[in-house]
Amino acid sequence: METTSIYESELFLNLPDKSMHPGGLRLTARAARLAGLKPGMTAADIGCGAGATAAFLERALGVRAVGLDASRELIARGRKEHPGLDLLHWDGGALPFESGALDAAFCECTLSVIGAPEALLKDIARALKPGGVFIVSEVCLAPSAPYGGLYTEEELARLIEGAGLAVERREDHTDALRTFAAELRLRGGAGALGALVCPSCLGASEDAPRPRLKDLRYVLFIARKLS
Repeated sequence: METTSIYESELFLNLPDKSMHPGGLRLTARAARLAGLKPGMTAADIGCGAGATAAFLERALGVRAVGLDASRELIARGRKEHPGLDLLHWDGGALPFESGALDAAFCECTLSVIGAPEALLKDIARALKPGGVFIVSEVCLAPSAPYGGLYTEEELARLIEGAGLAVERREDHTDALRTFAAELRLRGGAGALGALVCPSCLGASEDAPRPRLKDLRYVLFIARKLS
């Protein structure tokens, strides 16, 4: 997974709250509240970038946070920006947690960029305690959209539940995706959204099929490990 990432670009590194995902830390805070996170809990942020969410969880909510990312550059930057924060380089394989070690796990705009997330979802379920919560905010394909390569909301819900996690709540935050896309365009990243949700679009020819904003949804899932 050691590849050049659009997340390593100055465009993403300089977004207002440095969270690198639609909805930003405001959506993270809402998700944490809905999930019932409390001080002293342990949470992993998988695909943490430079650590904005992990830092927020620790400093604002008193949660012990561990961030994992495939980018050595982003991990190094996060350690510099957030001294003392537990940020780990992760190769995309098995998660470095014992079974039942986590109270919560976050994936904010992670599943759509790693592709084939079934193994990761099962490993997240393994790492969660019974009653532990999985928080996902993700770009999904609208039903009947003509573009492939992304999951619809229903398909992603089935994958999460297939890993042994019960989806308790779903919320549509597509407006946040549109705001995020507008912010990228204002900063000169007209094609950044397509590359974000479709890594294969990077370096593709101009006439290659790309996801269109009107074909995308942004959905928050709260799921729980029941046993």
